[in-house]
Amino acid sequence: TGVFVFVVISGVYSSFAANIILSPLNVTTSVGKTFSVDVLISSNKEAINAVSGLITFPSDTLSVTSISKTGSFISLWAEEPTFSNTGGTINFEGVALNPGFSGATGKVVTITFKAKEAGNINISVKSGSVLANDGNATNVLGTTGGAFVIIEEETKTPVVESAPPAPVKSESTPVITSSTYPDNKKWYPSRE
Repeated sequence: TGVFVFVVISGVYSSFAANIILSPLNVTTSVGKTFSVDVLISSNKEAINAVSGLITFPSDTLSVTSISKTGSFISLWAEEPTFSNTGGTINFEGVALNPGFSGATGKVVTITFKAKEAGNINISVKSGSVLANDGNATNVLGTTGGAFVIIEEETKTPVVESAPPAPVKSESTPVITSSTYPDNKKWYPSRE
């Protein structure tokens, strides 16, 4: 009977599981460029009313330029989204008021990063919680994800050298004439 109870409890838990993921999963950029990553709740099957998380990134390679709450299903922030470019961390904690959020996928925040150095790096959701809107604040977090980022060297625009501009003839250019040698296209063998 103990095995049967375990299976039933396990089945109930997995049907409520919701994941904290990053999208897109793969990014290719270059040094000096910015890119954005959405923090999403995915595979959500039941209403949830709170989400929190800690995201880490290599601070020698990336820096956060902004965090946007536009389009988020969170209606109240217990902890405003914050970041530390020194520590390479992003924190957030928010609530979706009753009846909660019940979509299959929902956006929490959008993070914009700037690439500082070339390399292949990971942005990871290190920890988090997703609480069910069940009156018991049951943590239904299934898995956490991350994003793989390829940062290429800055593409340099080739410098094309051009010839200096041709002199412009103007009205003030002097005209030289000679009464002894009147035709400037003809060769005169003697000098006078």
